[in-house]
Amino acid sequence: MDTRSTRAVFLDRDGVINSGQDLYYVTHPDQFVLNEGIGEFLKKLQDAGYLLI
Repeated sequence: MDTRSTRAVFLDRDGVINSGQDLYYVTHPDQFVLNEGIGEFLKKLQDAGYLLI
């Protein structure tokens, strides 16, 4: 049995990845706006060996 573990980060979309924009949910791609700096932050997590879920 493989006993190695994988480090993972579970990400919530609304308010974490994208701005809330006072919308209950995104109904159209135009409503989806990434939070500032999230791309760089996610890259740092990946570079540190985390699986992004």
